[in-house]
Amino acid sequence: MRIDITALRRLDQVKAVSLETMLNDSASLNGFIARNSLCQINTSTTEYNPASIWNPDVVNPRGSLLIEIAEWFFRNYTAGYIVGMLCHEVGAHYMADHALRVQPVSPLPGLVARPITHAVQAVPRSRQNSEEQLKDRASQVQDAATNWSYTASDAKQPDHIFASCYGYARYHYYRGLMIEFAEIIALYRRNDPDSFAAQDLPDLIDCWLMDISSILATKDARGWGPAYAWWVSTAYAAHLARLKADVNVLTADADVRAAVQNTQNKSSARVFADYGQMIPRLFM
Repeated sequence: MRIDITALRRLDQVKAVSLETMLNDSASLNGFIARNSLCQINTSTTEYNPASIWNPDVVNPRGSLLIEIAEWFFRNYTAGYIVGMLCHEVGAHYMADHALRVQPVSPLPGLVARPITHAVQAVPRSRQNSEEQLKDRASQVQDAATNWSYTASDAKQPDHIFASCYGYARYHYYRGLMIEFAEIIALYRRNDPDSFAAQDLPDLIDCWLMDISSILATKDARGWGPAYAWWVSTAYAAHLARLKADVNVLTADADVRAAVQNTQNKSSARVFADYGQMIPRLFM
């Protein structure tokens, strides 16, 4: 695929190169985007939302990946968090849509092959994937980590709910992609320590955990996150425990395993502080 991150290079060359490394080396991303298609990441000065993605079927050339990152987020967060946001935009949305239909296997070379979905299917005979049929029926969706229940169609973006509920295929795809990105960071840290900072791997894991936890706690109304800090903290602990239990199956990389096991739970005060730090950064 062709990569265009010119807009990012103008803001921070080091972070831009780190992101380009991830784009180049992700087998899943390269398998999703056609060889002659474009992966372009632009920036926005008007968006409060950290990032947005366009439907690859409607961009030109068709099949390309177009992502927009808010400048405030790119400036103020580490490469690990930026990679985590990229992981959300592709792993919870269009790449997951594609993967849930064709169910490919996309391991990194030399590492353990990971089927896209090893999850419990909600409706086994769904025509496309279990999430779509459940959404149509307005059925209850339960997160197997917290045991909290949701009506996915009530969420602003129902795919966010499925991407955050343990036991559903979209969740396991999103988590698997996060692990793939973590493996890339770990590989580069061992061979080229200047490519990613030491904190980028823990930050990627934290970004994923905070993302799904805030979705679950607020039913995808994440602007209310500070008011739901206790629930975010509870979901964070539940999904971190699941990740620690599963990580040896998810990856053979010792550094990724160690980073997961070294991740600590977050108190509600810490969650609230994280939100508090984000607000002034919107205007920096």
